[in-house]
Amino acid sequence: MRKIKSVSDPWGNDDIAILILRLGAASSLFVRHGFEKIVHFQQMMHDFPDPIKIGEPLSFLFAFFSDSICSLLIAAGLFTRLASAFLVFNLLVAFVFFWHGNLLNIDGELVFVYLVIFLYILKRGGGRYSIDAALKAAKER
Repeated sequence: MRKIKSVSDPWGNDDIAILILRLGAASSLFVRHGFEKIVHFQQMMHDFPDPIKIGEPLSFLFAFFSDSICSLLIAAGLFTRLASAFLVFNLLVAFVFFWHGNLLNIDGELVFVYLVIFLYILKRGGGRYSIDAALKAAKER
């Protein structure tokens, strides 16, 4: 009987793919949104949208934490799932309350794409090439 040759993944495994996805999406989010919130912290603190009515400062602090701190954590692969959960919530609020689920608007579409990416990272975790994996391996030794 003839064996069917399997087509192997040219990357070797999906851990490299999740690394590229983590680094690309998280760094893009940080550069465009996280860094902006760091630079304009004082101004944005008191002039920020409050879609879920928790107050402008709290809304800003949550967005600041998710867009800057959590994006850097995800890029590093540290507390990846927890950081992704914060980002997913923030992106969901932005998509539903600020962009009204409008995929026809370029900004609404971008928020949706980020949302899908970080939902996947939330489900998948950081992968083998992450600080989370290194900490887990060190703990098991």
